Amino acid sequence: MSGELEKKSVEELKEMAKKVKIKGYYKMRKSELIEALSEEQTSNVDEESRKSILSEIEKNPKIYELRNIAKRLGITFQRNARKDELKERILRLLARPGLEIKRFGISSGPAPEKSVPVSSSSYVDLPSSYYRDTLQGLPVNPSWLSFYWDFSKQMSALVDRLSRENQPVMLRVYDVTFLIFNGSNAHRIWEYRINGKEKKYYVQVASPAASYLAEIGYYNEAGVFVPLLRSNLVKTPASSLSNRQEERWIDLAKHLRFTQTHISLVSQPTLLPTGLSSLSSEEMRSSFSSVLFSTGNAQKTISDKEPKE
Repeated sequence: MSGELEKKSVEELKEMAKKVKIKGYYKMRKSELIEALSEEQTSNVDEESRKSILSEIEKNPKIYELRNIAKRLGITFQRNARKDELKERILRLLARPGLEIKRFGISSGPAPEKSVPVSSSSYVDLPSSYYRDTLQGLPVNPSWLSFYWDFSKQMSALVDRLSRENQPVMLRVYDVTFLIFNGSNAHRIWEYRINGKEKKYYVQVASPAASYLAEIGYYNEAGVFVPLLRSNLVKTPASSLSNRQEERWIDLAKHLRFTQTHISLVSQPTLLPTGLSSLSSEEMRSSFSSVLFSTGNAQKTISDKEPKE
């Protein structure tokens, strides 16, 4: 049957799909139309054949056996179709309204008899903690960073003990721009006292286009800072336009990547003459000289015409 469908045009296939009321036929391609019509035409498989095919699939047949079953049912498929794809298509074709078709997966346990419905409630209570030690930093803008953290049960117990002993837990932010940080060589350090209930903190930093990281820790009896968690490296964005002189391009037709100089650097601006400001220095001197010369002659002429006493 699929061979006959292959000979028909897309318009003819869409007309056939329209008559049998296949949903979404108008936006299907030819291969999809043939597949949908093939499934529709194989719906007249008798019950005995259906049970026989299902028993074959239950025995976990080889890929070539599934291909033979698909050909008997008139299912079109590509040569590189996977085993699970063929099995699913065959089971879908044999499905009947009100008839349950068992899916044979690779799970070692039995399939659940009934599916558990998802709660329709629109409110979900998120856990207050996932009990994992983590400290993460994110850039907000060129001048601000955001840090959030979570503690394991062991770390939470330590923080509670430090709080009872009046040893404050600190969030320290380091400016490590162009540095390999060793714990004590930061350009700048910002320090903030936190408590066990806080899980995030916003920090204002000094420089854009810089690198920062943070640590959570405490001061021991000797006054030495003891880090407990360290964050990822965070880079603030620049506060001005980029000074890159090259643009990165991708030619999709040729599958090529290339760079070229920014077009604004190649083209020269066109200056329109706007009075004396567009003259060169020599032209400006000569212009001023002519103006001064004409002004001097005019004054001399006026003085010559004045009556002498």
